Amino acid sequence: MMNLKISALEFVQEAKNGNISVEEFIGKTLERINKVEDKLHAFLSINDKALDQAR
Repeated sequence: MMNLKISALEFVQEAKNGNISVEEFIGKTLERINKVEDKLHAFLSINDKALDQAR
């Protein structure tokens, strides 16, 4: 399972090293948001094009 709880600096380093796919990370993040948003109501908006932009 991908660790979504990393810092932005760790993410950049992992992406540069090829250990994390930006597209996969964004996809997993959006999945997680969709699972919890009904309970949390933490997001004002979500970029529907984020996954396309990551590609």
